[in-house]
Amino acid sequence: MGFFQHLVQGTFPRHWLLLAAVIQTGSWLGASEPAGESGGFVRIAAGSFTMGSPADEPGRRADEPLHAVTLTRAYWLQRTEVTGEQWRAVRAWALDNGYPDLPPGRNGSAGGGCGRHPVTEISWHDAVKWLNAWSERDGRVPCYTVDGEVYRSGVSNTVACDFEGNGYRLPTEAEWEHACRAGTPTALYSGPIIHPGRAPLDANLDRIGWYAGNSGGATHPVGLKQPNAHGLHDMSGNVWEWCWDWHGEYGSEPRTDPAGPASGAFRSSRGGSWGNQASRCRSAHRPEHATDVRSRRVGFRPAHTCDQPPGG
Repeated sequence: MGFFQHLVQGTFPRHWLLLAAVIQTGSWLGASEPAGESGGFVRIAAGSFTMGSPADEPGRRADEPLHAVTLTRAYWLQRTEVTGEQWRAVRAWALDNGYPDLPPGRNGSAGGGCGRHPVTEISWHDAVKWLNAWSERDGRVPCYTVDGEVYRSGVSNTVACDFEGNGYRLPTEAEWEHACRAGTPTALYSGPIIHPGRAPLDANLDRIGWYAGNSGGATHPVGLKQPNAHGLHDMSGNVWEWCWDWHGEYGSEPRTDPAGPASGAFRSSRGGSWGNQASRCRSAHRPEHATDVRSRRVGFRPAHTCDQPPGG
């Protein structure tokens, strides 16, 4: 079938659609981009959306009530999860500039390889200190402080975040879900959950993410699956992504710029991983992890508030 026949009938082959998405987002199958380049981020506009999941969504948990959320700040979000090579590049600078305890991390679940797998074995504290280091390296003001001092070492449960600053940071749960959904109300940005378990293969999830049904028991290089309408890759599957929020109930009342409880025992993560069943990769799913856990299933994705291209 020729191009114009596909155009009329809306039946483009899947590899044509993937190529178009890659060209549109400027992310050539996860090709390497230096840390801090604006080409690695997309701008997410301020706005309102419905957070949570309906009662009949397969795999739904009780802590996902539907509620209206308004985000008053535009923000930037990295197109992919932080990779092993990206982590190492900033860490090398950090170790020489006042950040003594950032771990080496792991390139994906198995280690080794090309450095394009998402970095893993990174705790919540590791992630926010690394983001502070990246901010300082790029001449920005770090977002994270403890008692008014830049958070560079040790472990503290009283970390504060300057959401109005120009440094790199983790997204809030609401920012993460707003960006992931990209206007969609379904369980996945590619459609509803068809098979919530590990098997049989869920066709909607298979298009967009690596999970227990298709991963072969390991992470994969970032950017290989179909992005959402914002051009964000791997929002479902590959690795869990740390968020800023302490984990807690968020209720069903409308909220504006929510950032979670003031304190807690665990931080929230989003997105699901290579080792999880399909229902855990839903846009609304919100598990919790201890802040010091370093898992081969957990990584992160940077955000940035200032309405200026990161690296600009």
